[in-house]
Amino acid sequence: MKKTTVFSVMAMAAIGAMVTIVPPSCSKKDNGNPQTPPTDTTPTTPPDTTPVTPDPAKEYGELPGGIKGTDFHIIYMDAVSAAAIAEYTTVPVMMRDYQVWDATYNWNKATSGPNAFGEDEGWVSWVVADIGAGWSGGAIMIKPEEGFETAPDLSGIDNTYTLHLAIKSPSSQPTAGHVITFVSESGKPGEVKLYFGPEEGVFDGATFISDYAHDGVWHHFEVPASHFLDNGLLWTGPIAEERSILVFLSGETAGNELNLDAVFFYKKVE
Repeated sequence: MKKTTVFSVMAMAAIGAMVTIVPPSCSKKDNGNPQTPPTDTTPTTPPDTTPVTPDPAKEYGELPGGIKGTDFHIIYMDAVSAAAIAEYTTVPVMMRDYQVWDATYNWNKATSGPNAFGEDEGWVSWVVADIGAGWSGGAIMIKPEEGFETAPDLSGIDNTYTLHLAIKSPSSQPTAGHVITFVSESGKPGEVKLYFGPEEGVFDGATFISDYAHDGVWHHFEVPASHFLDNGLLWTGPIAEERSILVFLSGETAGNELNLDAVFFYKKVE
């Protein structure tokens, strides 16, 4: 019997009431992709926008919405939120560049409002370009930071970790879907593709995670690290050279927005 998975999903309004979203069951699409669904996760509490004040007596870091954990490995997070969990962070916010393939995205300069953690800070926001390419693609590039003794190192991530990320789409784009792919270190095979959006829109051999309300609200997702490790993702040491760590695809529809924030692995504390 094919196993189905309920991923952990939560939603946060920029201002106002909180909404809990019950995700559909997730199953592997029969598209030749060898990925297997991750194990079940326990739904987490929907985030709120109440600022979190660090408590030196705690043994874990806390972010808005009751996100509690240790050993944060941060791929993308605003500086204010990152500072709140700095004591519990193993890999700080990484130096990064962005790469867009064949001019298929434009940077969205019209972003406004709070980010995924309610801060007046930026987030990753790209718009599919109107150039008739029939596809879109780009990547977050990670690189060592000059002046630091050690390079970012994700090799410590094991099955005790969880990936967290947040996505939002405007109501004018009800069918927008995105593939977020994590790739192994340079020279190593292995990549894991996650699809967020309407299930009938799954593409590029990705594993369907969940659709979400396209309402301008941030929606938070969590996926166990075992899903990545069981499907061949390989990080064995420090990132010593600039390389892509996260690839994003948003299909072919010009104007569709990819809004991505709060991307990190961490050890959850219940």
